[in-house]
Amino acid sequence: MKNMKIKLRTAFVGVALLVLTIGFNFNSIAQDPPPPDGCIDPLDPACPIDGGLVFLIAAGVGIAAKNARRKN
Repeated sequence: MKNMKIKLRTAFVGVALLVLTIGFNFNSIAQDPPPPDGCIDPLDPACPIDGGLVFLIAAGVGIAAKNARRKN
């Protein structure tokens, strides 16, 4: 009896994993492909500046303010 419960539980988990795997595969196939990158030329004015540049500028301003406060 105990062996039968273990086999049924194992079969149920296997079938559930199989159904989930098939479901996720079909979901990824059904999605539209990502849009193409419109910014090929980095010198084009329509090409946005990377957001990381803002963080670098903010860090530089913060360090400069810290050093200016330290000198006073």
